[in-house]
Amino acid sequence: MLGLIDHGVPGWSQPNDGFDYLNSQPSTYEVYFGLGQRLVFLNAFNVFKISLAGLKLGDYLVRTSDATTLNGSFLDVGTGSGAHALFMQKLGKKKIMAIDICGASIDQAKTHEKINFKSGEITFHTSNLFEKVPLQKFQTIVFN
Repeated sequence: MLGLIDHGVPGWSQPNDGFDYLNSQPSTYEVYFGLGQRLVFLNAFNVFKISLAGLKLGDYLVRTSDATTLNGSFLDVGTGSGAHALFMQKLGKKKIMAIDICGASIDQAKTHEKINFKSGEITFHTSNLFEKVPLQKFQTIVFN
């Protein structure tokens, strides 16, 4: 992805359609990570939305990913909505694991994978840090 020019700014889409986004919860929202990479997420009161730090991490991942990093394994610790695991799947990564201590977050992340990809490529675990992670090495581990 290095060397590409991006004219967008990572962020959440908030269409100007008269809906009061500050005081209401639309059922879905779209997140732009940079370089044309977008994902759709459901709003859930018990799962954190993607933070500004999460957006910046996603933007960093897209700008620094290359063939070597996309062929290696990826672990998303504290996955929440699954944003970074899903984003790496969108970039073409195949060996992805996402973990979270909250079962509702894991369920939501699986739903987001179905919405965005219609397939189940990511391995999800409800786990307190590395407690239920199979013993293996990962090329990239993110905590957000």
